[in-house]
Formats: sequence, structure tokens, C-alpha cells
Amino acid sequence: MKKNHILKGVVWGILCLLCSTSVISNIDGRLSASEKPGADTLYPHQIFDESSVICGYVTNDATGLVIANVDVDLDWEDFQGNSGWDTTFTNSAGFYLFNTVPVDFYLHFYSEDFFHEGTSRLTVYQNQVFWYNISLVPVPDQTVRIQGFITDNSSTAPINDASINLHWADDEGHYWSNYTFTNSSGYYSLWSIPGRTHIYVQCENYFSFYSDYFFTQNNSLIWFNISLVPYPAVSVVVCGYITDADIGDPIPDAY
Repeated sequence: MKKNHILKGVVWGILCLLCSTSVISNIDGRLSASEKPGADTLYPHQIFDESSVICGYVTNDATGLVIANVDVDLDWEDFQGNSGWDTTFTNSAGFYLFNTVPVDFYLHFYSEDFFHEGTSRLTVYQNQVFWYNISLVPVPDQTVRIQGFITDNSSTAPINDASINLHWADDEGHYWSNYTFTNSSGYYSLWSIPGRTHIYVQCENYFSFYSDYFFTQNNSLIWFNISLVPYPAVSVVVCGYITDADIGDPIPDAY
């Protein structure tokens, strides 16, 4: 696989030299000061063709193997202030490519069973091939089961169709979530990744519930029962008039 990557890189370099195109091969896509065009070559009013390229390989951080069908999103803004969003997918070799005008941009990478990754703000200039290779971290197996009952804090009656949202995070900026709903008995059950977790519960006519972060262990079963506080009955009416402070006339449709 490494030989294939090297061969493709050489081919790209030859093509770009033939086309008088500068190649940026940094793995993180950053330009050195000497590689950036001078300010006199960039004009805000200039209209560019799609002579620039953003491309790279997406691999599995755990195995080093390429990942096919990764959703790669390009969030861009050109030098005239126009902005947009383009999408492509990696091919069977894990390779993606965008043809573009010179732009400031962000890249976002999505693939099932992997954590989402995104870049900081980057820039590709005219006639440049901007390489950005990235490795995606696999989502760990969901070996933690969290279950419980959601009840009314006042009556202790089960609450049907309450939404339970689980959020997981690690120290490297990766996030993961899962959700479910209670049944007619107020029961819910969902799977989670081991680690730092918190739960958010909401239901119509009840105050929402937010748990603190808690830590779960691999292959554990956790009971988490929650009582939701109902909204109080409406027993107070607030009313009045809105008028013009200078002439005293009523103001219709004030919000």
C-alpha cells in the first residue's frame, strides 16, 4: 500500500510540474512562507478558474489501512467573500479530491464506526495542489448498557416517550452520542462506549434533566433511574399595556 501511495504521489508531482502547478505535500496541509504567493498576485476582484486541488488519503488510525466511502465535506470561502459547501467520498484506495478556486476552507471527515474529524481554517492558493492526509480513530465497541425508569417526580407515574440522550467524550476531543425513548412503562435501555458519559432527558411538560459526567467500565450494566419535575400548573396571569413613551398611544404587535 505504501508503494502505491508513493507512486501516486510521484505521478501527481509530474503532472503538476508539467502544468506549472506548485505542490503542497505537507501531511497537515500547511504552507511555508516561501510557498505562499506574493500579495501582488492576489486581487480581490479577480475571477479564478478551478485550477486548485485539495486532496489526500484517509486511513484507519488503528490499522493503517485505507478507508473507502468516507464522507469528506469542504466548507469554503473564496477571496471575494462567496462561500459554500461541497461533498465527495473517498474511493477504494481511500483517496479524495476537490477541484476548486483559491479558497479558505475547513475539511470534515465522516465515516460509520469512526470518530468525526475536522481541520482548522486552511488556505489553498491558485494553481496549487494541497495535500491533506488524515487518520480516523475507530469508535470503541459499545459494551456498556445503561438502563432505568423515568417517572413523574410528583406522582411517581411512569413517563412514556421521554427522550434520553447519552453523550460520551474523551480527552482528545472525540465525541459520540446515542439516544432512545421510554416505553409505556417508563423504561429505557441503550448501549454506550466505556468512559466519560453524561445523560440528558427531556419530555413535554417537564423540566429537563442533566446528569453530571460519570465514568463507565467495559462490560458494565448501569441502572440510572430518573424523576422529572413537572411544570407547575398555570395559575398566574401577567398583563398590561404597551404605549409610546412620548405621546401615550398604544403600540400594536409589540413583542
